[in-house]
Amino acid sequence: MRKRRRLSAGYRSGYPNVKKKKYKKLLIRTAFVIIAAAVITGLAILLGTHLNKRAESAISRTVHGIGSIDTESETQEQKPADPYQEGVKSSSNAKTLKVIAADISITDNRVEDIENQIHDLSDKYNAVSIRLTESGRLVYVSPAVLDYARLPADAVSPVTQSQSQTPQYPQTSDDGDGNDEKPFTDPYENLKAAVSAAKNKNLRVCALYSTSVLSSYETEDINASSDAKTLDGIIIKELASLGFDEVIIDGLAEEDEGISNEKTSAIISYFANLRKSAGEIDIGVVLPYSIYVDAPSAGDINKLSEYADVLAIKIGSNANGADDAYQAIYDLCYPLKGNFSAYNIRGIILDSTPENAEASYAALKNLADVSAQFSVYVKNPSYSQNGSNGNQPDADGGTSNPNALTGNDYSGDVGGGNET
Repeated sequence: MRKRRRLSAGYRSGYPNVKKKKYKKLLIRTAFVIIAAAVITGLAILLGTHLNKRAESAISRTVHGIGSIDTESETQEQKPADPYQEGVKSSSNAKTLKVIAADISITDNRVEDIENQIHDLSDKYNAVSIRLTESGRLVYVSPAVLDYARLPADAVSPVTQSQSQTPQYPQTSDDGDGNDEKPFTDPYENLKAAVSAAKNKNLRVCALYSTSVLSSYETEDINASSDAKTLDGIIIKELASLGFDEVIIDGLAEEDEGISNEKTSAIISYFANLRKSAGEIDIGVVLPYSIYVDAPSAGDINKLSEYADVLAIKIGSNANGADDAYQAIYDLCYPLKGNFSAYNIRGIILDSTPENAEASYAALKNLADVSAQFSVYVKNPSYSQNGSNGNQPDADGGTSNPNALTGNDYSGDVGGGNET
């Protein structure tokens, strides 16, 4: 009896536990079904969204006819390329230097004349300027160009070259046979002598070089432009090897053409090509007066200042006397006073008479203490303005002329004098 009751009591006490287990299994199964349904629904939505995007992309490609190019690639292609990506920015300190360069001609002097001219220069100078081109042509026979053309060193003699250049002084030497005169000097020998004499006096050596490389660029003659770039690179590399510190390049922008983003990009690319072969020589650019006073060109000038080591401007008075030259240059350049200071623009003085040249330099110096290069030999620039032209002191210590030209009203002769 006791045994049966115990069994019976045990059965009754275990029944609720069995019931709880059944409920727990049911809840787990229900939760699993709900979670599975939610996951399947989410995956279905994601798949639908993906397929919808693929369909839209396929339609877009079909409509625009771009084949397998996706939307991201299309967006990247629409981004404009950097027009100055080929450029090499200037890292030179040349743009901070105050340079006063005396003109030394290598076509109408003898070696000893050149050495004496440089020796006798005033201490006001810290550089010499040598013009290497005339009417767009080299004034000396370049050994580097002859080598590039696979011509012997004596293929072109100084006599042949001088027939198309300025007549040169005979060089004398007493050889004892009564014939103490050589017919012509050699501009290349003069060039080397000028560099050597300048270095002995611790003067900076500057070259003025005219190129036609962008005339080919403008006509889209790719082969001609490439050849011109190659030759310019060879010549400037030669100048660097001879000891030149800088070369200022003319002919990249003309007075009547203005400047544009495309032209600026072409100049910057041209500089980059030169730097590949020119080594450490500084490279500058001459821009005409009309570009500097043209307000829309301000952005291009600023961009060029980042890539050129020197910015320069051609200035000539074409005046009848020194006083007139002073007044003409002062009035002409007054609108550029701020630019001269901001960019240290160097004035390439084109006046061909020493008196007018030194008066033009005095005007620039009084206006903004401008760096300058002469185009005629001036031993000691000493012109001082006599105060008779009505200029009055500015608040900043300079002088101002009530009749000075403005940036919106400019004219005057800027093309006189020698060509670089």
